[in-house]
Formats: sequence, C-alpha cells, structure tokens
Amino acid sequence: MKRAKIKLGLIQWRNTNKVLGNRRAGIEASKNGVKYYQKLRKKHLYIANVREDFLQKTNTLLAKTYQHILVEDLNVFRLDG
Repeated sequence: MKRAKIKLGLIQWRNTNKVLGNRRAGIEASKNGVKYYQKLRKKHLYIANVREDFLQKTNTLLAKTYQHILVEDLNVFRLDG
C-alpha cells in the first residue's frame, strides 16, 4: 500500500506541467495529458482495490474465526460550557 501511494505521488509530481485541458476556454488536453490521466486513473483504481481486498479478507477471517461478533454503538456527545 505504501509503495503504491509513493508511486501515485511520483506520477502526480512528474506530470505537473502537462496541458490537461479546459472545456470553458476551449483548450483540449494534450496527448501526454490524456496518457497521464489514464495512468492516474489506473493507480487510483489499484489503491481502491487493495483497500477493498483487505477489508473483505479481514471480514472473512473474523467471520470464520468467531461465532458471535457484537458491535457497540456509543452515543458520544460534548457539552460546551
């Protein structure tokens, strides 16, 4: 996860000067800008999938290990004054 976030930051840093387009001004994105957005989208998707996979595996492990799982909901509030 940490490595993927570092690579994401590197992709974002490397492509700071790309022309990304502006519909209002009528400026189209450069081809390198489009490639950048595709790389960025894939990296974000990868990170989201890693997080989701971790949660699913953790839930499965908990469900197989324990017979009963209780969730407590606490009503926590703060009094000012």
